[in-house]
Amino acid sequence: MSCRIERSTEGKIETVKTRYGQESPLFKEMNSLINDGRNEDLAYAAYLKATNDAASIGILQEPALVNNIVQNVLMDVNDNFDKWNNISKELKFSEANQQLQNDLFYFLDKIGVKVETVDTLTNDRGETINATGLADLTNRTVQLVTGKADMSTLTEETVHFIVEVLRADGNPLFKSMYNMIQDYSEYKEVANPDGFYYKKYNGDIDLLKREAIAKVITKHLINGDVANEKKEKVSRLERWWQRVLNMLSKMFGKTQTDPFAEAALGVVNRSLENVMQSDPAGIEVSGVFYQEDLSKSILDQLDEDSKNYENKVITIDKVTNDDLKRHWKKIAGDDPTINRYAAIAGPYKGKELKFRGSDRTAELFKQKFVGYKSESEKELDMHNQNIRMAMGTKGHLIMEDLIDYHFDGKGSINAIIQGVGSMMKAEHVNRLSLAMKSLKKTIDDQQKAINKQNGTKGKYVIRKEQFIADEKNQVGGTIDMLVLYSDGSASIYDYKFKSSNAQYSKESRGRLSITGDMFASSLEGYDSQIGHYKDALLSKYGVTRVRQSRIVPVAVRYESKDGRLSNSLTALEAYVDPSILSKKDAKSQIESLDGTTLDWLRPIPVAQETTDDKQVNNLIESEMRRYKKLVVQRKNAPFAERAALDEVINESLAMIRALQHNKDISIGLTNIFKIVRVAETGIGVHDEFITKEGEQVLNPKYLSEKQLREVYRELIHFQAYTTLNDVSNKIKKSNTKNSKELVKKLESASFSIGTTIKALEEFMVDRMDMRAKEKGINNFRYNRIQSKVNSYINVSQQSNPYSRYVTDVMNKANGAKVKFEAKLIAEIEAQDELLKQYAEENGMSLREVYEQKILNTATHNLYAKYKTEFYDIKNDRIEKGDHLWMKKHHTINLERFNRDFPEWQKREYNRIEQHFGPTNKAGIKAAKVKWNKRYDLLNSTQAWLDAGKYWLNINEEATQEYITDEFKEIQSDSRLKSYYDFHVNKIKEFGDKFGKNLGNTYVAWVNKSSIDALLESNNKVDSFKASISDRFKAKGHDVNHLFGMIDDKGNPIRHIPRIFTTPLTEKDEFGNETVKPQLKSTELSRSLYLLGQSAFEYDMKREIEDELLLIELILQEGLINEIAEDRKGAAVKKAFGQVHNVFNTAQTNAQNFTDVIDNALYGRTLKDKDVIIGKDISAVKTGLTLKNYASVGALGLKVPVAVGAGVAGIIGVHIQGSKGLHFNNKQVLEAEAAIIKRDPKVRAVMEHFQLAVLDVSKRKGEMLSSNYRAKFMTGDRWFEFLAQADLQVDTILAVAMAKNHGIDSEGNLKRLAELPDGAKSVYDSMEVTDNDKYTFSGAQNKYFVKVPNETENSFNSLRARHGIISNKIKGTASPEAINTAGMKLINRFFLHYRSWLPGLALERFGITRYDHILEHFDQGTWRGFFGNFGPDAEFDNMGDLVKAEFAMTEFLAATLVDIGKITLDIGTFGLTNAHTIKEGKAQQEFELFLADRTEDADFDFKGDPAKREAAFQKFLEMKRGNLRGTLSELRAVILLGLLVMGLGGDWDDDGKIDIRQSWLGRKTYNILNRVYRETAVFWDPTEFVGPRSTGIPLLGLVQDGIKLLNNSADELGDRLTGKQGVETDRIEAGYYTFKLAPGLGALAKAMEIYPQHKTSKT
Repeated sequence: MSCRIERSTEGKIETVKTRYGQESPLFKEMNSLINDGRNEDLAYAAYLKATNDAASIGILQEPALVNNIVQNVLMDVNDNFDKWNNISKELKFSEANQQLQNDLFYFLDKIGVKVETVDTLTNDRGETINATGLADLTNRTVQLVTGKADMSTLTEETVHFIVEVLRADGNPLFKSMYNMIQDYSEYKEVANPDGFYYKKYNGDIDLLKREAIAKVITKHLINGDVANEKKEKVSRLERWWQRVLNMLSKMFGKTQTDPFAEAALGVVNRSLENVMQSDPAGIEVSGVFYQEDLSKSILDQLDEDSKNYENKVITIDKVTNDDLKRHWKKIAGDDPTINRYAAIAGPYKGKELKFRGSDRTAELFKQKFVGYKSESEKELDMHNQNIRMAMGTKGHLIMEDLIDYHFDGKGSINAIIQGVGSMMKAEHVNRLSLAMKSLKKTIDDQQKAINKQNGTKGKYVIRKEQFIADEKNQVGGTIDMLVLYSDGSASIYDYKFKSSNAQYSKESRGRLSITGDMFASSLEGYDSQIGHYKDALLSKYGVTRVRQSRIVPVAVRYESKDGRLSNSLTALEAYVDPSILSKKDAKSQIESLDGTTLDWLRPIPVAQETTDDKQVNNLIESEMRRYKKLVVQRKNAPFAERAALDEVINESLAMIRALQHNKDISIGLTNIFKIVRVAETGIGVHDEFITKEGEQVLNPKYLSEKQLREVYRELIHFQAYTTLNDVSNKIKKSNTKNSKELVKKLESASFSIGTTIKALEEFMVDRMDMRAKEKGINNFRYNRIQSKVNSYINVSQQSNPYSRYVTDVMNKANGAKVKFEAKLIAEIEAQDELLKQYAEENGMSLREVYEQKILNTATHNLYAKYKTEFYDIKNDRIEKGDHLWMKKHHTINLERFNRDFPEWQKREYNRIEQHFGPTNKAGIKAAKVKWNKRYDLLNSTQAWLDAGKYWLNINEEATQEYITDEFKEIQSDSRLKSYYDFHVNKIKEFGDKFGKNLGNTYVAWVNKSSIDALLESNNKVDSFKASISDRFKAKGHDVNHLFGMIDDKGNPIRHIPRIFTTPLTEKDEFGNETVKPQLKSTELSRSLYLLGQSAFEYDMKREIEDELLLIELILQEGLINEIAEDRKGAAVKKAFGQVHNVFNTAQTNAQNFTDVIDNALYGRTLKDKDVIIGKDISAVKTGLTLKNYASVGALGLKVPVAVGAGVAGIIGVHIQGSKGLHFNNKQVLEAEAAIIKRDPKVRAVMEHFQLAVLDVSKRKGEMLSSNYRAKFMTGDRWFEFLAQADLQVDTILAVAMAKNHGIDSEGNLKRLAELPDGAKSVYDSMEVTDNDKYTFSGAQNKYFVKVPNETENSFNSLRARHGIISNKIKGTASPEAINTAGMKLINRFFLHYRSWLPGLALERFGITRYDHILEHFDQGTWRGFFGNFGPDAEFDNMGDLVKAEFAMTEFLAATLVDIGKITLDIGTFGLTNAHTIKEGKAQQEFELFLADRTEDADFDFKGDPAKREAAFQKFLEMKRGNLRGTLSELRAVILLGLLVMGLGGDWDDDGKIDIRQSWLGRKTYNILNRVYRETAVFWDPTEFVGPRSTGIPLLGLVQDGIKLLNNSADELGDRLTGKQGVETDRIEAGYYTFKLAPGLGALAKAMEIYPQHKTSKT
């Protein structure tokens, strides 16, 4: 897509225009997202990439921001910022060069000079000269050498004409420059007697001066480079150019300010001829000037750097720069020193290069192996690492010798073999020799291609172990093999000797067959390392292009015993090009190795190696993005899904390699046909199972929601292959044997993929529409945009079908979790009872039993059953493929194997059949055999070494010698053994849910509480300081609880987090994260419970994830038309294709839904990216910690606040009861009476349904702790009084609702009014029995409950309905509620102390909607109340409705009557029931509601008048109930207001408020005032000008801190001077200290320590 940019005078992009000349909105959007709009050049580069990619698939208009193409580019920018920064710089440079080139050509044309391109340059004698360009002044010709000349060549040769024109014109500017040029470094270079120019110009000083002048001017035209000139010379140069500018400025009419930038423009801005005294076209000039071919100077510079630098050992602790010290420590690990390159000569003498190219590889290696290890494990690791390093060093030396042998004919293979000794066998050296010969063929072929293209006979130069220094970026490194071609281009090859384990290879008769990509995990480090070398060659050394930047893989297998490597190899494999072998040897190689071995050993392109084809390069970039996503997906995938992902990943890598090596698109085309076939087969198939021979089996045609999403993404991805016009043309022209077939495939793919995508889009909507209908959601296609205000409303109260879908699946999952937790708690407490018996008998506490008998204090895991030695031997035997040893020492866990294997096999067979299609029987058979070999323990020996290990148990009889002493002691007591075995089995169960093998001894990574850490520490002061500071620090293990899963750059990863499986870390003195098992809690039972919770949540979220992601995809891709809303919330009708008056703060369901599932599935509770202050202070954690601190200070342990909130809540229950919709006030009174009588059913209801807003699950976990301190001294106990007040309100509500609801014959929850007469309520039908295991300090429920006819649906429905009504009463929501407003930190601060506001506001001001959980209409009570004013509107049809008009007088009269009736109702406490709903108005409102939802299937009553009438009666019931509720609320506010006013009076005229004369009176008044404020928050306008009116309440904490400082200073002054310092300061010392100290403020206020406490009304 072509476009045009406009820059400001400062060079900043101001406007980007599309190909049609309009300003681009896409660029603006992308620019605002990239680096907050601070890097418009980078944004422009990303914009060009996105629009060009779109154009390549036929999208000529700008794509939308949400389009996949744009999102992929933005993601790539985010992941590879440095790469895109370089791209933007190159783009800007290219843009500037293009402009300069145009201006130069204009000038040359103006003076009659022609430009020619030639293959070689010759002198006047016809001899070839080593130059890239020449300026023949006599013949007015510029000649440029093809393949060698660049922008600098054209510029320099043009400048020769400029200089000579100035000279011939007699211009004083030339004379001035001529006189001073000998002081510049350019002159010294060209005048060097040994140099190119001195020889070419035969030492002619005049010519040398003119050459140097041209070079200086060129230097400043290209980049204004004066960095190497001394200050005075630069100043002189500036003055010289200023004189040129002064002359030009007379003609331009303005003053030039930037001498270099404006000079460059002035000389070549097509106005130079105006400076001349004569016409430049007529000025006679003569002579020939050259530009030297600098390709050989690359070698000189490389040699110079090699001499100037040497390796230096640096002691890290002596480094003063903290950042550098931290980085080096991260690389060095435990080593106190680090090797860096230091300059011993040259311009940088005495300075070190801070970084090495291999640093990133070393850093990633360290990250990969973090965690606790015993001393013996560390010693073994160090030994093996040293062996590998020694082998790598030796391997590199051999490769150097082989370079000498193959490229220079030095030495012999026998001599190399003899020099190897016992480290390698002769056959290994011979194989490396063949690999080097293969590499030589590649290099030879490349040079031949260059010669053929340029018509030259050039040769390449090989450099081995070539040192590279990039002083600008402070990086140094050594390239194993550098190839410099004759055209100035280069190739980089780096050998990597890597040991191959059984996961990626199998050894047979001394040969290794490679079965997977053993180098994939290291590619990031290789990319960084080779990328540094590549950048240096291009930017510093003058290399024109890096053609190949590749890793040369060498796979090795060591001799070993019990995991300890020896310094000799058993096998070695490297890539050998079959074309260099004889037919016999090539055949032998194929027979000796697995078919894929050569593919996996082929040299690996890294560092963004590209081809010479732009379209192919785009494919490579796209496939690399796909590959990286697949790798992350595989890393987080459950075990059962990894085999399939491995296949896809390997296929992706094969595609990348094929494109990079040969520009081969055939694998991509094959994938297209495969995916199209799978899609076409699955479209229209909704049945997952079919009946086959009387048995239910998986339908091979069926595509799950996950498969539908993946197939769609794959089709979009591979669609790019069908638009390769350039590639297609090249294939056609090649006229090879396969070209016609390949072109035919391309054309066929292009046709089929588009139609398949369209059909698949329609089917995905059909599938999820069907799924929604199964859940009672009939309006899935009703995609109505909502106001952004909806984000403040709980998802369960949003009426759009997509939020309803989430609510449905999450309610079911949360209901199941309640029952899972109850069962797990009972099991854990049964085991704890056994340990308590043991503890009592042995004079120990339960915690001491955990820590001294079961836990390994070093690892904080359970004591291992087997010694480390056993696992070392096991790994060694697996490495060697010893299946007999595995069978002897292991048994199959048949229970787990028989549970998992058949199901996994069925699904894998289904995937294989879909993958290969029905006709490829051989492919299907081979794939099934391959899978079974890896998994089938009963029929495959390989499975015992491979994936089948998942189901193996260790054979105790065969491993007695390896059992640890600690485990033997555990086994000696039945109670310890029982707990240990229980823990191990639960860990296996939870691991299955996670899809991850946690290990038998695993203990959850639950952070030790601050109190425990303090009490266990020997240094209490330091421990206390650490516990405080940790609340502000960024730690790797705590991000999951805020941001979900994130990568190392802080970007979100959309995978369900496995909470409590991330190791706890602490930063060392250098700021590096280190794993600290000591941070792990030793509360074993609590940790097990929390891990079980996490595993269950992970498992249930995995089950619903695919459905929700498919809905998200449908919404993001716009597969369902959106219906907009206007500012009043009404649907916008489309007229003539235009949408009018759309609500500009609307939020699409796609945006909302993404936030919802990020929160619900991926645990992303915050979208804000964290900012690290200083070394490790987290801005987000700091803000949240201060917010929590402020909450503790304001609300912690404050009884009056709790009592006030509780009373106001009970009033709210009565107000809801007055509505009579979901319960009535009679049932509320019965509930209160039941609580007073301590009816067991009251507690049973709360326990069974778990209805409290309090986080009951968390509280139960705390109650599983081993002592009272851990059970009750937790952070949330600061708010215990408030929690108990909330609990009382929730209990009254729960009992009232249980009394008003019953269960019908189908197991659905219904209001009693909707059930047949005589139906029992849930409360009345409950059967309650005592739980004899219950204790006050335990976690189990006190009662067992059975509800007749209860189903999963009715259980979840009552929980959901209670949550919604509770939110209407208190505004607070349960921990299960999903609310996306809090995903923005600013909203959290704004809603601080106001979290109740959205719920209460919705209850009063919400628009009319249907609540599908309550199964009733809902509307804001105030909206209905005030909408009922005025005369009734009666009409017979819609025509009357439209025509109805009411005169103002009639309206006012009716309103006055309404006010009178309301007054009467309030005065008689509702006995008169004078003010009622006007049914005419209600009918009108109902009809408008339906008219606004004509496309909503839920309200399609056509042809069913009875259904419509039933809906209207429900609507009327809601309206009546809301009117009663509003009057009840108003009555309560008036009564409370009068009571507070009355109690606040001075009835004895003594000038003091009577009730405030006593402590009890003051507290009573405060509580009543609090109740009034809670109840009248919307009625009393003064409530919004007091404390509630502050924007961010957290700022009050800052204000109090400032007051504390001011007050302290003032009081200190008073003490020192002995008098009152500030007359207005009446606050005594310590007042603000108490106010800011958690808990003390509440105590001080209760005891009225200060006078201010007595006058406070709240």
